Amino acid sequence: MKVHAFDEFHKIDPRSGALYTNEGLAKTHANTLVRNKRITLRTGLNEAVGFQLVFESEKGGHFSIIPFGESIPPIQCFRVWYHKDKTRYYPDALVPISPSHFVFPSTDNRVPGQRFQAVYIEIQLAEYGATTYDFSLAVHCSGVVVGWIPVKLEVQNFRLDDSADFIFEMNHYNSPSIRFGLGRQPRAAASEEEMGTDFNFYRMAHDHRADLDILAYNAFGEICADAAPLLEGEGASIRVKDWSPFDRKYGPLLSGSAFSGCNRTLRIKQFYLPFFENWPLSFKKYYKVNVNERQEYLTVMHEHRTKETRIEEDIDPVYRQGVKNIIREFILHFEEKGWTDVIVFYFFNNKYYWRGSPHREGKDVSSWWLLDEPFYYSDWRALRFFGSMLNEVKRELGGKGKNFLFRIDVSWQSQYHHFDGGILDVNVASAKNGLDNGWWYRKRSLLFNERFWKYGEGNPLNEPDTNTYANIMRHYAWHGEGFLPWNSVSGNSAFDEADVLAIIYHGMRFGVKGPIASLRLKTIRRVMQDLQYVHQAAVKQGVDRIAEGHVIETLINTEATAHMENTLAAGSTRSAMKIWEPAVLRESLRRYL
Repeated sequence: MKVHAFDEFHKIDPRSGALYTNEGLAKTHANTLVRNKRITLRTGLNEAVGFQLVFESEKGGHFSIIPFGESIPPIQCFRVWYHKDKTRYYPDALVPISPSHFVFPSTDNRVPGQRFQAVYIEIQLAEYGATTYDFSLAVHCSGVVVGWIPVKLEVQNFRLDDSADFIFEMNHYNSPSIRFGLGRQPRAAASEEEMGTDFNFYRMAHDHRADLDILAYNAFGEICADAAPLLEGEGASIRVKDWSPFDRKYGPLLSGSAFSGCNRTLRIKQFYLPFFENWPLSFKKYYKVNVNERQEYLTVMHEHRTKETRIEEDIDPVYRQGVKNIIREFILHFEEKGWTDVIVFYFFNNKYYWRGSPHREGKDVSSWWLLDEPFYYSDWRALRFFGSMLNEVKRELGGKGKNFLFRIDVSWQSQYHHFDGGILDVNVASAKNGLDNGWWYRKRSLLFNERFWKYGEGNPLNEPDTNTYANIMRHYAWHGEGFLPWNSVSGNSAFDEADVLAIIYHGMRFGVKGPIASLRLKTIRRVMQDLQYVHQAAVKQGVDRIAEGHVIETLINTEATAHMENTLAAGSTRSAMKIWEPAVLRESLRRYL
């Protein structure tokens, strides 16, 4: 039996022990972290560091990892789960093991011909001060010590700040607790158990320097209970009756109290408002274009196209006034609560083609346009109408609501149809569009004061996680302010088949009423920590974001190509960066700090 040590970026094939790269499998059994016969790690305060132990055995057995020494840092161990995709198995999900015991080969994650099993080791350092930890990891097999792994962890005297100059948003739809059978949409008020389960997912993202953001409505005009305050009145006289359901559900996230006991206790950085075309008022009730929706899908859409003129002319003016009333109350409520440093997204996500979906099941679809990934001129005209209501209210309130931002997610810059500035606040490009046309978005940022974000997917499981790392680094170097996978949480099936969208997994299979992390989530934390290194070094030197970009592109290779299933897909990127380059960047900046 042999034990190999690898960086947290390494993805090892469980049958051959080879390394997954963009070019395929590369034969390597090198102990990349071992120096002078020991694992050597360096870190700062308020930073997490991880590495992998890969067990090589023909027969397997019952294994445990037990730390020994006079000074032992906080350690957590996770069994790496292997996900099948066609004929291969790829590592990603991290199953907690406590007390650090696992069986290899496992009975619940059968890999034919498996000879290698990875275990992820995590050390999270808080405010313990600069020090050096010298300890060993004793490896037991069936109760017998079969190896000792010396570890040296040098904690240097600087602290990574909790706050960041960049946002990683983990987008999701519906409550994660639905997977545990705790609710459906729409439904009655959330139970304490349901809210607690949801908060566990928020906490998981938060501990990895990201923030979960859950859209509270769907394409059928429905909104989750508790996702909005109770209203009274109708039309132009509608107003908020009671904020308590909304404050109960979201107050702990917006105040930060939900993260008590986490590695970071800051409040969430961004938040989806419940506004969409069918809330706070029924769009169908006030929209004057009448279409027989019982016809075949294409006939329905053709009839609407021939009848519609301009949305501002086709909708009753009381709809506009009523929506503005509730926008105004939201801004004033957030001001009163002191939630003014949270980015609040006024975002329309629905698309007309749900009218042709087999999942519709007789339900109404509330949007007649592509409000997410808009394509046609009429889509942009509708978005201008919805966005103008927020801008009017902010002007009327004389500067209040600066953190309320109108966001649009767009696939291609050619689809803007001369959409000029003054309404859009956050411009979110697809992975390929943002990669190929970063200069164009930078120009719009300077001209119209728009924030440049990107959306995409997690890197496929058969590719190195350095692709995600380099993608985010390049986006930051090009003055990007945020990044989001379009979906981040997947259910039980993701353990059986590789799922590019499963960055956080549901733990129900292992009796965990909450989330399970992944190697890709650890990569997100690593790049967010390294961006904080870059930013703190820039602040110390007194230089701007342009200089930060130069530092990044000097120390690592951010060149990349995007790949996507079709022209409208979110896509992901493949990077030319080598697996050791992030350590070079980090070590260079650490010496400076």
